Amino acid sequence: MIRHRGLLLLALAAFFVGLLMAPSLSYAAPAGFSRPFTHYADDEDLPVVLTAFARAEGFSAAFSPGVVGKVSGRFDAVPPDTFLRGMQAAF
Repeated sequence: MIRHRGLLLLALAAFFVGLLMAPSLSYAAPAGFSRPFTHYADDEDLPVVLTAFARAEGFSAAFSPGVVGKVSGRFDAVPPDTFLRGMQAAF
C-alpha cells in the first residue's frame, strides 16, 4: 500500500509538472486549473479518470503502468483543486 501511494504521488507530481512545462505551440498554458470537473466513474481505472480530468482542463495525459487504482463516484462541477486534493487523499 505504501509503495503504491508513493508511486501514485510521484506519477501525479510528474503529470502536473508535465502539464505546466509543456505548453502548446499555438497558445500558452493557463496559469492554473479553472474548469469545474463533472464526471461519473463506476469502478473506473485511476488513469482513465485522471485523463478525463486533464481533458476537461484542456490537456492530454499519459501514465506509467505503475499508476493503478479504481475510482467510483459522481463528480458534479467539482472545483479542480478540490478534485485533486480528493484524489491525493484517496490514493
